[in-house]
Amino acid sequence: MSESNKDILRTGYDAFNRQDIPTVMGLFDENIEWTEPEWVYGPPGGTWHGRDEVLHRGFEPIAEYFDSFTLDPREFYGEGETVIVVGSFKLRPKGVSQTLDVPFAHVWRLRNGKAVSMRNYVDVGELYERQELRRAA
Repeated sequence: MSESNKDILRTGYDAFNRQDIPTVMGLFDENIEWTEPEWVYGPPGGTWHGRDEVLHRGFEPIAEYFDSFTLDPREFYGEGETVIVVGSFKLRPKGVSQTLDVPFAHVWRLRNGKAVSMRNYVDVGELYERQELRRAA
């Protein structure tokens, strides 16, 4: 019996939070399409193609922008090729004293047990509401 797509993604989120990036990357199709929004903190947004681009433009810069960064996926929806994960980032941008809780929705497409695309939707309202962040921006 093969793993469900939701189980595959749970494995990936758990590995990310353990900083086991090789395991995370192994869950991605070689040609994954990854889309990130533009937001005040974090690497520049855009659409990246392939595991190497996701690693170098998305994952590696995290330490440059954040003192702490974990994912809290709480809800997984979908039984087929598309899975939506709803949760929040627990992050502390460099130069900011508080850890923020930033809601997200990740829309994943998986095929043959590998993630072929991910689109990140982020609620950045909390980032902009905090005076400390407005001063730093």
